[in-house]
Amino acid sequence: MSSFAGRMKEYPNMSLDRFDRENLHARAYFLSHCHKDHMKGLKGPLLKRKLKFSLTVKLYCSFVTKELLLSNPKYAFWEDHIVALELESPTLITLIDEASGEREELVVTLLPAGHCPGSVMFLVEGAQGTVLYTGDFRLAKGDASRIELLHSGSRVKDIKSVYLDSTFYDPRFYQIPSRETCLHAIRGLVQDWVSRSVYHTVWLNCKAAYGYEYLFTNLGDEFHTQIHVKSLDMFKKMPEILSHVTTDRATQIHACRHPKDEEFVPASRLPCGSSASDGTPLSIISIKPSTMWFGERTQRTKVIVRTGASSYRACFSFHSSYSEVRHLPAYLSVCLGLCLSASVCDTLLFFLFSDKRLPVLSPANQHLPQCHSYCKKLWGTLNDIFGIKSQLCSLIHRNLLELLFIGKISKLRDDMPATNTDTTHPGISDHIMKDKNCTSEFHKVSV
Repeated sequence: MSSFAGRMKEYPNMSLDRFDRENLHARAYFLSHCHKDHMKGLKGPLLKRKLKFSLTVKLYCSFVTKELLLSNPKYAFWEDHIVALELESPTLITLIDEASGEREELVVTLLPAGHCPGSVMFLVEGAQGTVLYTGDFRLAKGDASRIELLHSGSRVKDIKSVYLDSTFYDPRFYQIPSRETCLHAIRGLVQDWVSRSVYHTVWLNCKAAYGYEYLFTNLGDEFHTQIHVKSLDMFKKMPEILSHVTTDRATQIHACRHPKDEEFVPASRLPCGSSASDGTPLSIISIKPSTMWFGERTQRTKVIVRTGASSYRACFSFHSSYSEVRHLPAYLSVCLGLCLSASVCDTLLFFLFSDKRLPVLSPANQHLPQCHSYCKKLWGTLNDIFGIKSQLCSLIHRNLLELLFIGKISKLRDDMPATNTDTTHPGISDHIMKDKNCTSEFHKVSV
């Protein structure tokens, strides 16, 4: 779940994946993909009114994202304001202040994110340096080295900051099986089941409205069939996916979702209520692709786990694993600092500063209160860990979670009063700050 506030420190006149609050004043908007947690405010009345009176404000995205967005009538008012950009094609975009006429020129490049159909990362180059916004992404180690436009010649570009998807930046998700590995396991289970008879049916219990098309297309090809879905509307302009899905219920593989009204048939375990034409009861297994469930296991498991008489879980992720998240900024030689997900707070712990003269790492759109009490002790602890001087700008190193850090902060925590709210922030790892009263939210830090 994204908690990114929408603005980048380097280029505050553009808003990405957030369209409400202070983002209403942006000169241009960027949408990385069509998942709801990245679309907050996109159909809001205030933004709709802004578009009505604006001649220059545009929404930039990929061609697939544009088609997915406009397949929903609620976003039809965007049609004349969307600019679809080619993947891996640097584009000059001018941000114009309609009141003053002030202009800011940026070169924006869409890079493949590997999250879901249409998902992209935004590489932004301008007067304030080069910045990478990943949105949600799934890149295996080594994938970044094959993205040509992250490089200048044979060298990685000088990237100032990375705004990083940190959904699974948690050691519990250190390694997540690749989608190919998951597909292989699911394919074996489906093969074993549907080959028994025409009455043996598989239900893919998919949570999101879209994002599982990788499974649909590959399973469709393997078993020479189409996957049943509730609606084809979002795929009408994506022929490479459309040919693999159907609204015909007479298929052995379903990915239909539970309806919200009376058309749901409780007697059937298939959400669509499908049954055999001759009345023979269907034998159904459900496969639920998920990641969080596997991360909560205390012991290592297989890629597919049987959870009931006819139900299974398959480890399938749209997001990069902990090790993959760490790999990207390391490859780009960027210090791990800018993070989207609020869950990153559980991993990065907390940051405090001893006086106003020190460079402040500010949370997104919030004022970080001046710290008192044990702040100087913590600053000394950070100096000890990183070997830096207090007057220098502190960099949040990617090895922040090493045991040395945890041990030192744990000792400091033991000395802190339980009500010391001036020096704490929420989302702090339970084993570090579990008995402290935390009040403010910390979203991201600057490099």
